[in-house]
Amino acid sequence: MAEAYIRRKGTYRPIAITSDGGGKRLSGEDLLKDLIVFPPDNVTPRFFFEGLSQYYLPFQDIDRRLIAIELYDFVDSLINRRKPEVDGVQGLKAEALAYAICESAYLNQPVKVKEVEDGKIDNYQSEINKYLPL
Repeated sequence: MAEAYIRRKGTYRPIAITSDGGGKRLSGEDLLKDLIVFPPDNVTPRFFFEGLSQYYLPFQDIDRRLIAIELYDFVDSLINRRKPEVDGVQGLKAEALAYAICESAYLNQPVKVKEVEDGKIDNYQSEINKYLPL
């Protein structure tokens, strides 16, 4: 059974995993020792030097670091002539999923992710699209 601990009343507790049979409880640091979770370039750990299994950063700092990691991967893929970890199609699908949640809340009804991906539903996004203009 996997347990994820979340922020409660201003305190944070790290993620930990235990087996269904009541086996050994593994903390995030224990898991990182045994699992390969990052490519050999070790870029991500450099951006989260406080610790990979738990860190206490404001949202803006986390977001900036994640964007920097994505940009690094993109530039590295150009330099080394390789496919980026996430290409444009995968990125579009991921964003469509996230925006489908926003569109659904905005419209107060279910929406299909494909319709957001295709631009058929863009009520939440339309003001931004007009401003940019997209």
